[in-house]
Amino acid sequence: MKKNSVMFLFVLLIAAFALTVYGCGSEDEETGGEGEGEGEGEGEGEGEGEGEGEGEGEGEGEGENCTGYDVPAASKVGAGCADVSECATGGCLTTDTLTSLANGVAAGTCPEEGCVVEGGYCFLMNCKLEGGDSCTAENEGTCFDLVPLIGENPLLYSLCLRPCCDDSDCAEGHQCFDFKAQFPEEGEAYDQAKVCLSDGIVTLVNSIAEKNTGAKLIVTE
Repeated sequence: MKKNSVMFLFVLLIAAFALTVYGCGSEDEETGGEGEGEGEGEGEGEGEGEGEGEGEGEGEGEGENCTGYDVPAASKVGAGCADVSECATGGCLTTDTLTSLANGVAAGTCPEEGCVVEGGYCFLMNCKLEGGDSCTAENEGTCFDLVPLIGENPLLYSLCLRPCCDDSDCAEGHQCFDFKAQFPEEGEAYDQAKVCLSDGIVTLVNSIAEKNTGAKLIVTE
């Protein structure tokens, strides 16, 4: 009788142990299943979001075909200046500079107060179209070829100007001018046809263009 009782207790203990082990295993499997499901769901969601964002951003940039750096910081191309030492390009267009250029290079005339450039404009005259000078992306400039607009001029054929997408990329008082919009045929020659112009830049370019038959005059708002 005692042996049977002992055996019965032993069987009960084994059964209880087996149920405990089985129960823990089932919970682990369920927990693991949920973890895998959540992980896969999150991964798919993140992947789709990133793909859509990148695609839309690239598409808009390519369609607009412009480069903008926001309002110019000190010394960058298009920033205000009073002296060449304030510009990373080593060139500052001021009223004195423009008046000298207009009267000399363009053989034009300026009013008694000079060809005014309010606030100055960091730039570079006759920058290299192929690169290799201070008109760089680091200085936020683009070398703009003037020949399609004003014709051949050995004294002035290019200017380092500030690229833009709209007026918010330009210094106060300057405007983002789209050469392709005003000169569709000539504008096709430019990869970057939008640049920040000050009244002084327009005066300089137009004073030269007026002397050349067939040259284009910039008309700003």
